[in-house]
Amino acid sequence: MSEKINFSGGEIRSGTASNAVFGTEVWNRDPLPKPPPPKVWTYKLTVQQGDSKAQATATTMEALISFELQMRELGYEFIKLERLDDGQH
Repeated sequence: MSEKINFSGGEIRSGTASNAVFGTEVWNRDPLPKPPPPKVWTYKLTVQQGDSKAQATATTMEALISFELQMRELGYEFIKLERLDDGQH
């Protein structure tokens, strides 16, 4: 004979071959809150040719790499890449 243990949302029957849980599933009754969205950083790239400087800001590296390659074709050289401290949520 199996022993029955009641709990909120179902029961556990011990003594059976599987110790199965019967009744309403309670596993997702209290789901975890959604994680916060990842921060979106803004980056600034500076290139220079002689006394002429050019800057670009973007939130993706792909856009800045594309800008840098285009400016390199025009004779500019890479000076610096910096992350601006305005991570948005």
